[in-house]
Amino acid sequence: MAVLLPVLALAKPTIVKPTIKSTTSFAIIVDNATYQAIRPSIEAYRTAIEKDGLATYIVADNWTSPDLVKAQLMQLAKGKMPIEGAVFLGDIPVVMSRDAQHMASAFKGDQDQDWKEYSAGTDRFYDDFDLEWDFIKQDEDLPHFFYYSLSHRGPQKV
Repeated sequence: MAVLLPVLALAKPTIVKPTIKSTTSFAIIVDNATYQAIRPSIEAYRTAIEKDGLATYIVADNWTSPDLVKAQLMQLAKGKMPIEGAVFLGDIPVVMSRDAQHMASAFKGDQDQDWKEYSAGTDRFYDDFDLEWDFIKQDEDLPHFFYYSLSHRGPQKV
């Protein structure tokens, strides 16, 4: 018996390519609903960045996990105009780090306590591809929060 996958699982992100060429590029990562709601503003933002000479991608999707966002960023980083940065707009999964207190200058606490209070939101998951992370769980009350542990297998600094 064949198993049918939901159509959403097969959907690919919408990628709007830059209108200019440059040696590096920038990415605007956005969820589909936000993109549709404020598309003219996002495109105006891209135009402003490109006027400064930096090619800019717009990538829209229904992001269901941080790993999907990171995979897209890594793919853009390997392109002919590798990204040098990104901005996130709308409903993007939030990575809550565990075992990475040494990377957060203002975060101190006993992580054996409440997960929400003693985990730190981090963008290091998205911007440093050398760091290794182990998925722990998705928050039951706040489903846009995803808990990851910084693995001892990889680097321990940015």
